Amino acid sequence: MTPEQKRERDDILRVASDWLVHIESAQVSATERRAFERWYAADPRHRDMYDYANTFYQALGTLSVDELEGDITVPKAPMQSSSQIAWSERLTRYFRPEGLRAHTAVLALAVLLFVGFMFTPIITDVGSVVRAQHQTGVGETRVLTLDDGTRLTLGAASSVQMRFSPRERHVRLTSGAVFLEVAKDADRPFHVSAGHLDVRVRGTEFDVNLQDDGVRVAVAEGEVEVSYPFTVFDIALPFGARSELSQGQQIAATAATGLLDVQTINLSAVGAWRQGRLSYNGARLSELVTDANRYTDTRVIIAGDVDRISNYSVRGSFDARDIDTILETLVEVYPVRVDRNEAGTIRIVDP
Repeated sequence: MTPEQKRERDDILRVASDWLVHIESAQVSATERRAFERWYAADPRHRDMYDYANTFYQALGTLSVDELEGDITVPKAPMQSSSQIAWSERLTRYFRPEGLRAHTAVLALAVLLFVGFMFTPIITDVGSVVRAQHQTGVGETRVLTLDDGTRLTLGAASSVQMRFSPRERHVRLTSGAVFLEVAKDADRPFHVSAGHLDVRVRGTEFDVNLQDDGVRVAVAEGEVEVSYPFTVFDIALPFGARSELSQGQQIAATAATGLLDVQTINLSAVGAWRQGRLSYNGARLSELVTDANRYTDTRVIIAGDVDRISNYSVRGSFDARDIDTILETLVEVYPVRVDRNEAGTIRIVDP
């Protein structure tokens, strides 16, 4: 989804939330209802965004009014006496940028109540808990064998946090990339989280790559379940999409697009960075740049028309440590040039 498409989607969502507020009120006239029906039927996106807004509305409706009173109270309009109208009034504000900023506390409460159940492991363990943190430097990779027999390969300039207990195994990727060969344990599911994304497995081999604007998961063996929340104005909502991946498949997610379609990839590309290769099948150019920066002290950045250049689709395999050849290839394939005028920084800019 391009930035323009996202803005258009958000505009439709604002209209949908306004219709939802009005249609739920007792004051809607027959003429207005017919106008709504015409709008609803005019475009499939109208239906999708109305259903989207209604889902969020129903989620908020499970909270009590008392939980949302205080500093974030929204005054009721005259003639509005039902609690549903109060919820609708709040909903309208949440789907506007100013409302999202003003009601961060409400969104945080909703996220804590729902995302805690849907997108992160539920911690109910009693007994010993093992916590650890590992990180690597620029150009460095490290192989770790965990207490349960899981083998973890940490990519260059990457970091993970781990929490193992009698009932669950949880690894959080906080930067970079990690390849996991998970030991099977039917009694202790294995979770990997990266940004908003959560991966649930019992025993398999897969790769997770965390970027500034998203995350990608690729499976080398077995199956995984991936979940990612919907976002509105780049704020994660307490519900979202799930997808299952099997051997030779990958999926990506960003705040702008949500969970994308599953792709079939070459198995040799999964975790290829362990052999010093950066392999892509339709990734954004910005992802290649982020990955390349983990192997060099020279900072590579995208400048000029950042959105356009960042969204160029990349397919191919590159030597992670040969930054010069990577840059030469980009100049040959895409309408960009390389600016080396500043010491310590390489800029990929418009031609």
